[in-house]
Amino acid sequence: FQLEKCDLCQLAVPRGEMANHEFNLCERRPVKCHICDENYVLTEKVNHFNIASETCCKKYQDTCPHACDYHLQMSRKDYLKHTNTCSNFEIACRYESIGCQERIVRADLSNHLNHHRSEHEVMLLTSH
Repeated sequence: FQLEKCDLCQLAVPRGEMANHEFNLCERRPVKCHICDENYVLTEKVNHFNIASETCCKKYQDTCPHACDYHLQMSRKDYLKHTNTCSNFEIACRYESIGCQERIVRADLSNHLNHHRSEHEVMLLTSH
């Protein structure tokens, strides 16, 4: 039997099985979203249905993936707004620009600032 290379995934497939591979088995085949009717690549399914992903379905809605107290369904667009206030969203320390590399859940920011006050003061003094 002769092998052909799949145009989508580059896998070598027996010639007589290429159609079945491309339409039913290939991990890189296009799949139509049942929500937005747009095509996405099968390997991107997790991202297509994840509001935290940049490639999320425009019409998909879900609750906040950060397990905060906001339990309503939201779109990707609303999720991006929500990250500005979400108590469980991970943010950079406000002293990142002078050397603090910590990433903190927003609700823990004041604890971080209190526990690392002396380190931040040293960073402030040595940054000028």
